Parts: sequence; C-alpha cells; structure tokens
Amino acid sequence: MLNEKILKLSLTRLFRNGVNKNVIQNLYKFLFSNDAQDLFNLKTHELQQALNISRNEFLDLIIKANRENLFRISWLVFCPDCNALIKKSHSTEIFNENFFCDYCQNNFEIYIDENLKALAGLHPEVFENDDSYKTQLFKPMSSLQYINGYEIISRPIYGSILEDFQNPLSIKNITLLFIVIEFEDEVGIKSKERILFSEFKRHLNQLNEIITEFEGSFVNILGNKLLATFTSPVNALTSAIAIKQKLQNNKILVKIGLNCGSIYIYNYIENSGYFGSTLEFASKIMQYSDESTISASQSIIENQNVLSFLHNNDLSYSLQEKIKNAPENKNQVYSIFV
Repeated sequence: MLNEKILKLSLTRLFRNGVNKNVIQNLYKFLFSNDAQDLFNLKTHELQQALNISRNEFLDLIIKANRENLFRISWLVFCPDCNALIKKSHSTEIFNENFFCDYCQNNFEIYIDENLKALAGLHPEVFENDDSYKTQLFKPMSSLQYINGYEIISRPIYGSILEDFQNPLSIKNITLLFIVIEFEDEVGIKSKERILFSEFKRHLNQLNEIITEFEGSFVNILGNKLLATFTSPVNALTSAIAIKQKLQNNKILVKIGLNCGSIYIYNYIENSGYFGSTLEFASKIMQYSDESTISASQSIIENQNVLSFLHNNDLSYSLQEKIKNAPENKNQVYSIFV
C-alpha cells in the first residue's frame, strides 16, 4: 500500500517546483491505479503515455520527483562487450568508479549513452510497508523499462549534480547541432554586438521550442551562437531544417553545422562542459552553411537513418569541402539542400 499522506506532500512539492497541475493529477491517478509491487520499478513508457507529456517534460519530471523523494533513480552499469550487469547504485558516485567485467576479464569505462542505464521507481518512503515492493528486486531484467543514462544526465535541470564529478563523463555517439544566426543591420560597429544579442535573444523561445520538439537539449549559448545535442542524427537534422524554415528570411542568415561522434561532459554546471574533436569539427563545418544549405559531416551523411530520411523527403546533398588537418575518414563536409 501507498502512504497517501507522504505521497500528497511530495506531489505538492512537485507542483510548487513548476510541474503542471494536470500532470500532477494524472500522476496521482496512475500511482493509485497500479499495484504497489509494479511501482518499485516504474513502467516508464506507460507512465509517460498516461501523463500525456513530451519526452523531455517526462525526463524533467523524473528528475524533479527524484529530488523530492517521490521517485528514486537507480543507476545500472553494464559491460559494453557482454552486456552483463556489473553494478547498481542509487548514488551518482558510481560515475567516478573504474569497472572490471569478470566474464570478459576486461576493464572498461562508462559511456553514459551506451552502457549506463537508469531505472525510475517510487521511493521506499512512499510505501506504507517496505515489504510490499521487495519482490520487485527479483523481477526479470528483460521486463524492466530502462532509460538511457544520457537522456537524464543531459537535461539542464540535472546539471548541478555534475559539478563535483572528479572525471569527465564520456559519450560514445552523440549528434551536435551548432548554430550561428547573423542579422543584417545598418548600425555602427560599436552597437553591433548589442544589437546582435538583442535580436538573438528575441528568437530563443522559438529555437527552444523546435529543439525540444525533436528531443534535443540546449548546451551552450554564446553571443549569437548556440549548441544543442541530440541522441538521434535524424532528429538533429529535422530540427535544423525546422529552424531554417522558421527563422531565416532576407534579414536573417541561419548557419548550421551537424556532426556525430564521441565527446565528453565536464563542468556542465557552467554550461561549458562539452569538449572534444566532435565539437570542434561541428563548429568548423558550420561556416560552410549558407541560406539554402545545412552543413553536415561525413558521419551524419553515412548514417543509414539519415540517408533514408533524405530519400523519403526528396532532399539532396553534395560534397562541399575537405577540411585540412583532419583525419582522412572524417574530413569531408557535405551540403544538404533545404
């Protein structure tokens, strides 16, 4: 059984923390319409559907509920070679550990988008009797609904937890969207930077809506430049096309570069925490974008899902340039015509 008093207090704190009233009501109904034993490890797909919210809104809800001791996030580390579960913990200290697989006899590191998973469950304090959920400890692993570790860690509201990490967090395969918005004006050079920032700020809400719609996340904003991340190259490309169509006109030039690869997160709390050659290359290829094209790296164009998307939407692309001093298999820049 659930402790209704503790549950209502937690839901009230969620509401004060900015969660929509309808979402709170639907969450309350969901929790009381399911057997208590099924709430220790939540069926997150069904829960998101019941709440009728976007993926990013759902992830933010889980993070907020975790902070209010309504939910509890469990982190699970798997071997990247044999997929064996190596360790489970409720603490983020697990991110700083070194791991060894007894089955493969290999040392390995965590890639937060590959072998780090999360489970969300109702916090034990919310249960009237702890014994009501203990049987879930032995639930078959195949029946659990995992959340990709990167999905949670990349959410901006989760960033403050990362500030004390000893080591950077590794991401094996992520798509970066690098944007520069240029505005035409007739003002003097001294006031140009102020005008640029003012104009860019005016469009931020539109940018945020589009990026969020396609399950992307803001990382950094510097002047008239913006960096966003996506787990899906197709979502990143679709978002880039929508941004071009929404913002670009005869007085606004939107330059966009897309790149996919490995990267690290460090010092995320200060929004300066993504670094590596993947980011550097995304910023370089962005410069080749113009009013009718989006620049993309070889890793984007070679992605089969991207190729299918381009074909299905009658979008063409061509080799634009080869970047000097870059690896032979990564130095090509393509133009996608939109």
